[in-house]
Amino acid sequence: MDTINMNIVNGTVFQNNHCNSTDIENKIQNENYQLIYNKYKQFHDENLEKEKLPSMITPFYLHILCNGAVPGMIEYIEFYFFYYRGIIKENKEKHTVSISGHEFDKLSVIHRVLRAYPSLIRDYHFYCKLVESRKFGKVEYSISNDLNGRDINIEYNNKQYELSLYVDTNRSIVEKVKKNTNRHKYSDNEIQLPLNLSNAYEVGDFKLYGNAHIDRIINKIESRG
Repeated sequence: MDTINMNIVNGTVFQNNHCNSTDIENKIQNENYQLIYNKYKQFHDENLEKEKLPSMITPFYLHILCNGAVPGMIEYIEFYFFYYRGIIKENKEKHTVSISGHEFDKLSVIHRVLRAYPSLIRDYHFYCKLVESRKFGKVEYSISNDLNGRDINIEYNNKQYELSLYVDTNRSIVEKVKKNTNRHKYSDNEIQLPLNLSNAYEVGDFKLYGNAHIDRIINKIESRG
């Protein structure tokens, strides 16, 4: 089911709709992410951590494609289980789900899905900011590229670059190394853009990339000559 692909180029994937970072900010402003996430932290399951779950990325962007807007947390969780209903088998009496023949508490799966939500919001919000800046010839997001470790492609002065987005924490850096090892190698046209949470652009409980990061991208490109 993860074979679905979608490309968004300069915000033109939607009919009669364009990506809008302000709409996203309005959507997440009062989501109370931390409060809800903390309720599920107690269901952290080390065995589930070792399990390869179906992609968090695909249903997130499919929801955007179908609805023209990012999903709220509850919408995203519900759509995730709906989209993967043929893969994640639910036992409603036991409140468990079966994944690849292994049984887990459904609340543990919700905890893990919730953990991915801020990153999905952050990347798509920044995609919209890049488009809105009008500083790039092309801004492209592709599900298949993302699944292979490439976040956003941009064109600047007729040259193509790959943006690598990740939070500047030990855990994220380890994951970044794994991505480069297992999925793709660092290339000359890749621009790494770690997000320092201490000076991130904040909207409600969410820490996002902002306009300063767009300037940083341009500075990095122009410093290469």
